[in-house]
Order: sequence, then structure tokens, then C-alpha cells
Amino acid sequence: MLRPRKYMDNTSNIKSFIKGSSVLFISNIIIKGIQFFLLPLYTSKLTPEMLGVSDAVTTMTGFLFPVLVMGMDSAYSAFYFEEEKDQQDKVFSTISFLLAVMGLIPVIACFFSGPWSEILFKSSGNAYVVAIALLAVTANLLFLPLSLEVRLQNRMMAYSVAAVVSSSATIILNVVFLVYFQLGVYSLILSTLMVNVLQVFLFSFAVKKKFSMQYVDRKLMKQMLRYSLPMLPSVLSSLILTLSDRYIILFYRGEHAVGMYGIGSRFVAILGVLISSVGTAYTTFAYSSYKKPEAKEQFSAVLNIVYVVMVGIAFIISMFSKEIIAVMAAAEYEAAYEVLPDMMFAQVLYVLYTLTCYGVLFEKKSAYILLATGTAAVVNLLLNVIFIPRYGIMAAAATTFIGYAVMLLINYINSQRLYPCPYGMKKIILHFVGMYLIVRLALEGAFVLKLAVTVFCAMITLFIYRNKIIAGIKMVRA
Repeated sequence: MLRPRKYMDNTSNIKSFIKGSSVLFISNIIIKGIQFFLLPLYTSKLTPEMLGVSDAVTTMTGFLFPVLVMGMDSAYSAFYFEEEKDQQDKVFSTISFLLAVMGLIPVIACFFSGPWSEILFKSSGNAYVVAIALLAVTANLLFLPLSLEVRLQNRMMAYSVAAVVSSSATIILNVVFLVYFQLGVYSLILSTLMVNVLQVFLFSFAVKKKFSMQYVDRKLMKQMLRYSLPMLPSVLSSLILTLSDRYIILFYRGEHAVGMYGIGSRFVAILGVLISSVGTAYTTFAYSSYKKPEAKEQFSAVLNIVYVVMVGIAFIISMFSKEIIAVMAAAEYEAAYEVLPDMMFAQVLYVLYTLTCYGVLFEKKSAYILLATGTAAVVNLLLNVIFIPRYGIMAAAATTFIGYAVMLLINYINSQRLYPCPYGMKKIILHFVGMYLIVRLALEGAFVLKLAVTVFCAMITLFIYRNKIIAGIKMVRA
């Protein structure tokens, strides 16, 4: 049986994980902060209908991209550290070749962008928007193995620089296309295409090894596909859970409602920065550490600290969502604040799921991932169909929250059975429910009252989790 390669001791792993996730978080939060403060510009130049079209097309490509990836991003991590001759070169070149072939599919689909537009919007008027988005998927497939290689080499500074440059380019292009060229609905989609192409070049320079056909290994490809393809249904289930509500909103409520819901999604992206930063660095740390005797305590400390940070951000943004939306978005988007609490707290559940699912991944029991995501997707989809026609975007946010809760519960039970960790999940859930209920009770209150409640909750949270925070500090200093 192939064994994971031991690159460094666990102290080095911890410090590398913290350094990598911190670098990514700081760089990404700066960029997301700039994008956040440009939200008034976006909402002044794009009507809810325009934003709805853009988000609907982005959602379509959000479904397509993971299908074409076929779970190869997970296979990359799972096979990269195995001891075989030229294993890393083989993994890189084999997956690069496979994804380049899959990248031809969106190019061919561009010739049928008219029918795609008819399906989405009951009109072919947005065919060019669809075509541009499909080309962006191809570029995304090309740079994916490059970015994965940089991550697994633990070159987080190079990864961060590439991310900052590409994100900065996104902001600049969005502003230029919206303000100077006044491209309207094309602005955000065209920016995505151009930035994805840019990332292909950026990560090509960052990756030390180059693609070579001599390392394209058919046997390895079959092994990786056997590992990854059973995970594809779980990926699709996750997408249904995350994105299906937009199409149901589009069908029953139109582009305007999708645009309103999209404003909430852009605030959720703030938590997405932290999830992405931690998740990107955590993969290497988890796979290289999980057999060490101290790993479980370290995993527990990481999860609890990440939870405290995540729930704190979700609480603050949700508590002051009405005031934030009033300042940051045009008046026609004001009602979007109502969906923020459910959307923000759902992301906290998602990060708990992400960090606890490694118990399943270590054992390569992908069927359990499908069970969790599939059940959650079915529950979410049924609730969406039942409640969105009557309650609109409020129902969509609430059903996403419920779906993530179901996914976390099922996954946590299975992960603990395979790889038990002392996460202290009961305490986390009780604290989480309390914070959510406080937000809901105080949401319509006066600003001063909400500020006082926020300070009080912060003090209580720091007191409750003081031991885990201290443990985390000791890990860093060790």
C-alpha cells in the first residue's frame, strides 16, 4: 500500500499552515475589501435585472465547471504525496492533460449559446453573455492544475501574489467596463474571462515544473478517475444545495429577484475569503499530519479558532446588515438585508462541514460525502420548490441554512466514526444557535442597542473559547 510522504515534522506543518492561510487571508481580504467598497458603484451602474442576468449565467458556469473537473482537484491532493517515482510530475501532467481536453467542451458549447440563453431567460438576447462565460470556464480549467501545484508545494506567497494580481485586475476591469465603456451586463462576465486567462499566465510562471507528455500516465489517470468520479455526484449535490435556489428564484420571481439575492451573496463572499484561505492551506496540513499522535488536538484547536472568527464576522455583518446595505448599495437594493443573517450563518455551518469532513477523506470513503451532500441537496431543493414561489428570496436563504445544517450533521457523524476528533461540537452548536437567535431578535433594533449586544456577545465568546485560543497560541509558539 502506498504511504504518504513525510516532508516535515508537525510543528513545521502547523507553522506552515498558519503562515499560508494568514498570507492568503490578508491578501484576499484587502482585495475583497476594495470590491466591497466598490459595491455602491456596481449597484448604481447595474440594475437588479442586469445583476440578475450576470448572476444567473455565473450560476450556470458554476454548475458546469465542477462537472468538467470531475473531482480531479481532490484526486490531485490524494495522490500527490504518494511514494512513486516521479509521482508529482505524473500527477501534474496527467491532470493538466485531462482538464485541457475537457476544456474543449465549453468552446464547442459556445456555438449553442443561443439555445442556452433561451433556456435560462426565455430569450436569445443574452447569447453573447453565455458564450463569454463558457470561454471563461475553459480558461479556468487550464489554470486549475497550475494553482493546485503551487498550493501543494506550499508556496503560499507565490499563490497569494498571483491571487492579488488577478483580483486587482478584476476590480480594474470591472470599473473600466462599467464606467468608461458602459458595457452593462457584459462587464462582470467579460472581466471574469480576461482574468481567468491572466491567471493561466501568472500560475504558469509560478509553477516550477512544466507539462510534459512523457509524464501523462494512463494507469495513474484511471486510478485518479476511480477515486474522483464517485465524488462527482457529491459535488453536484453541493452545487444543487448552493446554487439551485437562483434558478428557482429566476423561474418564479425573475431577474430582479435574482439580482437582489445576489447582493446578499456578495456579502457572503467576505466569509468566503476566510473559508478559501483556510481551506487552501489546510489540505496540505491535514494530509501531512493526520497520522501524528498530536494531530487530533491540533485539528480541534484549528476548527474552534476558525469557528470563533467565522461566527464573529457572520454575527457582526448580520446584526448591522440593515445599516450596511443602506450605506453600501443603491436604494432599490435595500430589502436585501433581510436575507443576510441566514446566508451568513449558513457559511459558518459550511466551514464546520469543510473542516470536519477530512475524517472521511483520510479513509477515502467518498460515498459518505455523497450521503451528506445528496441528502442536504434533496432537502434544500424540495424546500426551495415549496417555499420560494410564496416567500421569494427569504425562503431561499432559509433553505440554504437548513441544507447546510443537514449536511454538517450527517458528515460529522460519519467522520467521527472513521476518525474521531475532540472538536467539542456540542458547545459549538449551542453557541451558534444562541448567536443566531440573538441576531434575529435584535435585527430591527436601534443601532446603539445592537452595538451593546455585539460587544457583550464578543466578550462572552472569547471567555467560552479562551482555552482553545490559548492552545492555538501555544501551537504557534511551539
